[in-house]
Amino acid sequence: MRVIGSNLMLLTHTNYHPELQRTLTTTSILPVAISMMTTTFFQELLFRKLVCSWLAPYSIVTALVSTSLFFLFHMPTNLAHLFLYIGMGLALSMVYQKR
Repeated sequence: MRVIGSNLMLLTHTNYHPELQRTLTTTSILPVAISMMTTTFFQELLFRKLVCSWLAPYSIVTALVSTSLFFLFHMPTNLAHLFLYIGMGLALSMVYQKR
């Protein structure tokens, strides 16, 4: 988690790298892991399950609406974040539709 997080921050915000390293080395891993898992679960429930049950479950419109809500919810602040969240939203929508 530390390597992935610091590499993502290096790609998007180089001036936050020392703060990220300090946070990752001083914060207990259990509360962070629990909050990441619960947040991920609720995001998937909201952006995939509810949107897909509200719209047609296997359509491109569903994937686009789910992806749009996903990246708008995360409020990307630059172009790198925008592409990151659009890519993640599309990938997660396609995985949900394939299952």
